[in-house]
Amino acid sequence: MNDEIDEPVDTNEEGLQRELEVQNQYGICGRPAALIVGTSVKFDAVVELELKGEIVSGRSIMGIITLEAFRGSKIIVTATGKEAKDLLDALEDLFARKFDQE
Repeated sequence: MNDEIDEPVDTNEEGLQRELEVQNQYGICGRPAALIVGTSVKFDAVVELELKGEIVSGRSIMGIITLEAFRGSKIIVTATGKEAKDLLDALEDLFARKFDQE
């Protein structure tokens, strides 16, 4: 039996959260929204994005676009589920790569 735990297990119903900054020139429009959704559906987790009090599903392209997240916007991403941490890591990488636009 392995007694070592590499990462803490999240048992909080609120889920895990990260603040991710939009760094690409054009903000989150159609293509970045599609990349967020494409990443989100690969994981066994539920994800929500929040900006200025508006919360949308990370699996809804239209919802994500309605956030009107421009360059410099800081989005709170909340994930719950078995693969919540892995999903947040993947989204953090996607944001850091500027959605492969630059």
